[in-house]
Amino acid sequence: MLHSFLYTDPEIVDTMQDRLLNKYWAILVSAENNLFTSDNPLVVINRLGVDAAAGDLTMRGAQIIFPISGNIALSMWDRDCFDHGKHVQDGFNLITKQEIRTHNFSQYLNARQHIYQAGSDFSMIKVILDDNEGKHMWYPQPGIEVY
Repeated sequence: MLHSFLYTDPEIVDTMQDRLLNKYWAILVSAENNLFTSDNPLVVINRLGVDAAAGDLTMRGAQIIFPISGNIALSMWDRDCFDHGKHVQDGFNLITKQEIRTHNFSQYLNARQHIYQAGSDFSMIKVILDDNEGKHMWYPQPGIEVY
């Protein structure tokens, strides 16, 4: 919701569009229907530790992940910050189990209240709860109440 307000402002779009468009993108495909999504599905991972506002799509060093379905996600990375030798840029990539775990964990941490998966395998979350005295690890998220 935050991004829908920010990126409809013409001044912000003019200022940030080049940085947003200067990213490699890849369609990440899982062989199984096991990718999480959430009630806050657009994940921005700060890969370089750069100071920026939470969720800043144009942040230098950001990786942006957006699930499209239970087995497909769109990911984007800065062109000048990452070596993209392991992914086909601007194309489809079969992802590894480790990348699936990273994607799902990022979706879990970014969620406000709900996690969804077509296959209903939430064993990763059960392990987290067992290791954390039954408490979730969700990051506090800014939000807007809609009535």
